[in-house]
Amino acid sequence: MKRLVLCFLLLIFAVTLTLDGNFLHTKKTFAQSEQSSYGLIVESKTILYRTPVNSDESDNIYFYLPETYFVELLEKVDEVFYKVKYVDLVGYVKFSAINVKDYIPVSKFPTNLSLKVSGDITANIRLMPNTGSELVTTLPSGASAEYYNKIEGQQLNSGSSYWYYIKVTNGSQSLWGYIYADYITVTSEILIPNDISAQPSNDKKDPDEKLNDKYTFWTQVLIAVAICIPVVFIIYLIFKPRKREV
Repeated sequence: MKRLVLCFLLLIFAVTLTLDGNFLHTKKTFAQSEQSSYGLIVESKTILYRTPVNSDESDNIYFYLPETYFVELLEKVDEVFYKVKYVDLVGYVKFSAINVKDYIPVSKFPTNLSLKVSGDITANIRLMPNTGSELVTTLPSGASAEYYNKIEGQQLNSGSSYWYYIKVTNGSQSLWGYIYADYITVTSEILIPNDISAQPSNDKKDPDEKLNDKYTFWTQVLIAVAICIPVVFIIYLIFKPRKREV
């Protein structure tokens, strides 16, 4: 009787190994399938908001997002806003301004955007797009900076109402603010339209995935049982007590 119990336990152990292997593979496949979602910007002058509040005041706006580019969707805030990431900034966009895509785009954001201070001036970088806001830093004539895009703000005597949101990097320190459009020359433009196609998918599968495609979970269990039963039977025959001769 003890030998029968031992054989039965060996059978359970073999089936359990099959179950565990399939479970681990399932977890791996699920983790690999998780990917970021992106929203295609479909409206001109789509605003990247600082907070999820339906207010177009300058203190709640970063800048206009360029049409045909993307934002990375982080979470749904409410029935109006998505929390998103654009380049290295986190902000909010309205549902109506984007189309959600189920693929990773080839070109997500504009890259290598730069401008430089033109003329014999030192340009002030402001916290908001107006001369009354806090001074962040200054840029001398000819200095370059990375920009995101422009937004309408205070109109100065020169007539332009646009300000560029820029990032000024000095060593390990980065500062963000607005520079008046008439004080700069854009040296690298945002190219529109953008390539909105999807990245090529990777169809290569590892051996575990190929095995899982060929055999379903319960098929693998049946194969394991079919292999184990003869083994258990052989073990039973080996240890089967012999009849004593009289």
